[in-house]
Amino acid sequence: MKTEIKSNTSASLFVLVISIYIIFCTISLFQGNPKIDEYRNHLPVLEGMYHQGFFNYVLGKDYKAANTPLPYLVPYLISKVLSINPNLYIARSVNFIFSFLTVLLFIFLMKKISGRLDWSFLIFLFYPYFIKTSFAFYLSLYGVFFLLLSIYLLSKETERRILGAGFSSAAGILSQQFIAALVPAYFFSVLIDKRSKRNYSGLVKHILFFVPLIIPLVLFKLWGGLTHPSWRFHNPTLDMTHVTASFVIIGGTLLPFT
Repeated sequence: MKTEIKSNTSASLFVLVISIYIIFCTISLFQGNPKIDEYRNHLPVLEGMYHQGFFNYVLGKDYKAANTPLPYLVPYLISKVLSINPNLYIARSVNFIFSFLTVLLFIFLMKKISGRLDWSFLIFLFYPYFIKTSFAFYLSLYGVFFLLLSIYLLSKETERRILGAGFSSAAGILSQQFIAALVPAYFFSVLIDKRSKRNYSGLVKHILFFVPLIIPLVLFKLWGGLTHPSWRFHNPTLDMTHVTASFVIIGGTLLPFT
């Protein structure tokens, strides 16, 4: 009986997620009008990459985004392969796919951690901006995807999975700078782990996590900071308004679920 209930719950959740994505994807594609940031920033970045080359544009003076460049890579490659100018439909379609994969990854992680799958997975929808960035060409969901992938890979501490988590973390930072918070979190988790303290080979194994982080460090070195020189005013800073906003977001969005 319990197995049947769990099966029905899983099926209901899957149907719900699929239905939401079909409806929102259809509306997004047929709406056709770019949002402000799409029109002013993200689509011009794709067009610049298409005409100037991915790396030339990222390191050039015309880069028009505060975020790091990895989320543009897939729609850029699709446009190059198809030999068509980047457009809103390609860009948003890529976001749909990454958003859906992010939700599936979160559901999988919840089931792996708690041993069950129920309606509590809807807490993920309280992540600020998730729905908006899923169905328009906004980019914060890419960082979340790679963050969840890193957490999944770190659930088993083998050398390959730790190295993979390092690459996933690097990809997250190359998608959104705030994913860099995972690096000190992982570092302190290793220090706290008593087994790693006693076992030097364990510490050596964990160094594999940090090797791929050289990639975003190279980009930040070339940029001279965490953001492109043209967007230095968006550089992360400690500010009381940010702290206040964080508390509002944490309390305001989780309160209905709680």
